[in-house]
Amino acid sequence: MFDRNAEVLGQEIRKARSVSSTLGRFWQYFRQYKWTLIIVTFLVVINTAIQATVPLLIGQTVDCTLAPAFEQSANNCFLIDDIPTTAAGRLGTLGLL
Repeated sequence: MFDRNAEVLGQEIRKARSVSSTLGRFWQYFRQYKWTLIIVTFLVVINTAIQATVPLLIGQTVDCTLAPAFEQSANNCFLIDDIPTTAAGRLGTLGLL
């Protein structure tokens, strides 16, 4: 039982001779799904951009509307030019983001 495991683990690892020929063989299988792969790649890029934008907008909401009293956070606000000083004005700027 243990002899088989030693035999398998003791074998030399074979590497691909040519990466381009291996990718060419894979492309033969996936050629019929070319447009699906293009669309999926595009959607992955869009999804990544959206996931990167959400924390940015949350940070702008906190810096510009919820905590503009601190000068350091007010300096980080780049989506709104005039930071309101009243609570009603700050809540009104939420629609601008």
